[in-house]
Amino acid sequence: MRVYIPAVNTDNHAVYFEVQSFFSKGTGAVCVTGQVAENVRESVLVAWSMINHFYCNLGDKDIHVHFTEGSFCKEGTSCGLAIVISLLDSLNILKNEHYKVLASGEIDLYGNIYQVGGVRGKTQNLGKNDFDLILFPEQNRGEAVDDSVPIKYLGKIEEFVREYSSEEINLLL
Repeated sequence: MRVYIPAVNTDNHAVYFEVQSFFSKGTGAVCVTGQVAENVRESVLVAWSMINHFYCNLGDKDIHVHFTEGSFCKEGTSCGLAIVISLLDSLNILKNEHYKVLASGEIDLYGNIYQVGGVRGKTQNLGKNDFDLILFPEQNRGEAVDDSVPIKYLGKIEEFVREYSSEEINLLL
């Protein structure tokens, strides 16, 4: 699964950048790369903690999260949902790895997904980007301006995991 985060640049145009992640054997270290602000680093830590608590013990795994498009600084907490999905996919918890997903939503330690701003701008000209699915917080329902791609609105991470995880994981939930 390839996971992208929408943003609106200073020219008020939508831009999309990928969040990539992987785990390796280690001591629980977290590495974040790709020119990001401190609140994005915090979102990575929130996602890591939430997954560690609810889905699997990550204590002996190092994590590397990379944000592409290094030419501009990524900032804001709306990247949390995309980070969680990228991490869950790296852990092989999710099925449908061929999906190209656009996701935006702030998260908390309990897996709740919170409203984000700029949805109208973030959904400009989606069709030409070949996304298979778009994910936004439930509170943002009705704000998207381009419905050429299926949009799913979520209140909790668990809703996505139940629908897109492997059968083995669903038995544990």
